[in-house]
Amino acid sequence: MQKKNIIPIILHRVVESECVDFEDITLNTLKKILSKDPNSYITIEDLNDKPINYDGFIYMVTFDDGYVSDYTIVFPLLESLGIKATFFINTINIGNTGFLDWDMIIEMEMKGNVFGSHGHSHLKMTDISVEESRYEFIKSKEMYELNTGAKMRLF
Repeated sequence: MQKKNIIPIILHRVVESECVDFEDITLNTLKKILSKDPNSYITIEDLNDKPINYDGFIYMVTFDDGYVSDYTIVFPLLESLGIKATFFINTINIGNTGFLDWDMIIEMEMKGNVFGSHGHSHLKMTDISVEESRYEFIKSKEMYELNTGAKMRLF
């Protein structure tokens, strides 16, 4: 398989019906995105961990920021379709209202979904110093590994 056939799909919060933020998508839109052959979806780790034998386009679906909709809306849909996704979380928000908590993350990961860091504080990496970016990398990795017992391999 050629890597040019991989289509990344980067999503944020999924809402039941009406979008509030410009990055929101509706559940119906997500269902359309996930309507292809379940074998055509991969996680980022699949690129390194297993051979990909699929002739058509491959879809790599990711969700940013760790919204609670990843658990309440996305996760059940993925489960029902037999699809796994990659979730990039901001560790500072874990457990806050509207965001995932550690138990949700652990459950989703145990079902084959992949988690990576989207930074600790969700800062724009091009606007901060090398020291601040190092802190964002290290802090998010430490918090994730401490709370899940799993290795953080993606940023």
